Amino acid sequence: MSAISIKDLTWIYAGSKKPALDHISLEIKKGEAVLITGPTGAGKTTLCYCLNGLIPNFFFGYLSGSIKIDGYDPRYEEISDLSRIVGMVLQDYTGQLLQPTVIDDVAFALENFGIPPDEIERRVREAIATVGLTGLEERNPHTLSGGEQQLCAIASVIALSPEIYVLDEPISSLDPLGAELVSGLLKRILAKRENTFVIMEQRIEPFLPWVDRLVVMDGGRIIVEGPPFELLNDPEKWEAMMKAGVNLPQLGVLMNELRKRGIPVERLETLDPIDLPQKVLQVIAERIRNSPRMSGPSVPLNIKGEGEPIIKVENLTHVYEGGIIALKDVNLTVYPGEFVTIIGQNGSGKTTLLKHLNGLLKPTRGRVFVRGMDTSKADPSTLSRIVGLVFQHPDRQLFKLRVRDELELGLKRLGLSKEERAERARHILKLVNLEHAMDGTTFNLSLAERKRLALAAALSTDPEIMLVDEPTTGQDLAQRIEIMDLLVRLNRAGKTIVVVTHDMEIVAKYSKRVIVMNEGRIIADGPTASILKDEHTLAKAHLRAPPIVRLSKMLSEMTNISLDFLTVEEMVSMFD
Repeated sequence: MSAISIKDLTWIYAGSKKPALDHISLEIKKGEAVLITGPTGAGKTTLCYCLNGLIPNFFFGYLSGSIKIDGYDPRYEEISDLSRIVGMVLQDYTGQLLQPTVIDDVAFALENFGIPPDEIERRVREAIATVGLTGLEERNPHTLSGGEQQLCAIASVIALSPEIYVLDEPISSLDPLGAELVSGLLKRILAKRENTFVIMEQRIEPFLPWVDRLVVMDGGRIIVEGPPFELLNDPEKWEAMMKAGVNLPQLGVLMNELRKRGIPVERLETLDPIDLPQKVLQVIAERIRNSPRMSGPSVPLNIKGEGEPIIKVENLTHVYEGGIIALKDVNLTVYPGEFVTIIGQNGSGKTTLLKHLNGLLKPTRGRVFVRGMDTSKADPSTLSRIVGLVFQHPDRQLFKLRVRDELELGLKRLGLSKEERAERARHILKLVNLEHAMDGTTFNLSLAERKRLALAAALSTDPEIMLVDEPTTGQDLAQRIEIMDLLVRLNRAGKTIVVVTHDMEIVAKYSKRVIVMNEGRIIADGPTASILKDEHTLAKAHLRAPPIVRLSKMLSEMTNISLDFLTVEEMVSMFD
């Protein structure tokens, strides 16, 4: 029996001429897990809204076709009734955090459904422990890190134990091991085949080994669907996914690139290099031994920092209200023109450190200097012209209804004429691929677009230093590359860039210097290749190197050649 039955479904938002969903048909059986991916604007979130009744009961627009959820037609059901069947984690999960404490937030839906108090207490404790938030029960959710907030939202759905889980980007803000934790948790729930899962995600790799089907959307349509490894090993389907901009797993990209070069490799059945067949490893190792390029190429990125430090942190400790120690004796020096990446587990202090670098937070102990100015004494408006900060959650720094007006906030401070401001705004929006939205409203933008608008707003005052917290969250493959390439261009133009990210592939591809944080301390600081090869340090910080870096280390041992491949492109270049 189908848990979800969608036939020829079309949805057009009010005021739009283009369908967000264009004749979608999809059957999902009870107990099945379906992973849906595709570029931003493909219709994934809109489909989520159809599955819990927000469309057509909350959003205005034109609907045709049919949809049944566990036999119910959302058009004729109350959203509150459907929420007993469908548990949903929104892409913008902060909008689901409504209560003053974690424990209250996880219990909120259960209390509304009249679940007995003893049962609520049991479910809430189990859900909090399951997602790894034990010890944070009394914290206000909005004081948690972004990843911890996302886990809180997931816990509230797990406690509800719905028949159907609909999860929109459930691991977007999680570190690599946090993503594996959530994936493993959902896999264990699925094992009973009592619940149905619909997972919308850009980061598909953690889910591919165990979901039943992968569905790829583009332009409001389903373009490819089938068992994940069937699609990954089908050249035609692979090309369709590549063309749509799906963030495909590194080993899959490598195997397909090798096949294109006539190198015989077996069918891909794993996404972990340690599980690759020995025959495949030997083929790759032999090609590397015979390659004229006998060492892994380095990544040409930024100019080397020199001169007086532009940022200097001395013995920085920060204690939040309630005695929560977020930073402990942090020391850091950044030179002009550097491109620095900060990585670490959710809650390790990365964002707290970033907020000290523009004076948003003041040290409890220690000092922070920017361009020689003590941030605890400097005028905030002066600092803001030197340091631009892009928040992890863009809605916390977007204040205007119109996109154009958001940029005007910064541009007016530069003393530009109206015509100059308009031209500068257009130029900056073009940089972040938002020129088309210049005269639009902020709230009509997707989360990914609002993230890029926040970046544009920070650039409007032309700061010397750019601090960017999780720049690629919620972005599709093309947008990730666009944003990071923009930061590289800014860096090459002389700006100092400090990025906080969980995206280890981005770290490998774009960064030269990596800082690793754990429990409020810096535990490592060095060149990207050496940091990513240090499995002990990464494990301590609950991180994991990308598959291609782990494969590179395995091949080094097989060939007795020191290999520092950080990306698929670097490894494949050995075979050209």
